[in-house]
Amino acid sequence: MNSFFGARERLIQQALGSAYTALRLHHPQWAEALFDEQFLFGRFQFLLRGNFTLPDAATLASWWADHLGLSEATRTRWIPQIIPAARLFLETLRSKLEPTAQSRLAHSS
Repeated sequence: MNSFFGARERLIQQALGSAYTALRLHHPQWAEALFDEQFLFGRFQFLLRGNFTLPDAATLASWWADHLGLSEATRTRWIPQIIPAARLFLETLRSKLEPTAQSRLAHSS
């Protein structure tokens, strides 16, 4: 059992790393200034508990705004600008996790 959870954790960490790399490549200004590794890896620890339901891009952008404690005026201005970067991160993460989720479902049957 422990090896299954260790392997799953490694796959999830690799998926998060791939998604963060894509974010850094395509949206370096957001990756460096806002969606840093600490925020993203911390926010997605729920994946390690087996919940493969990912938020949408607007929700991820809102989590970031919450994390920074932005005022409502600043949130309104920044969130729409951040959504494309959040969408890329989530699409990459989803593409890397889909095989993991499918494999998990197959093993639970």
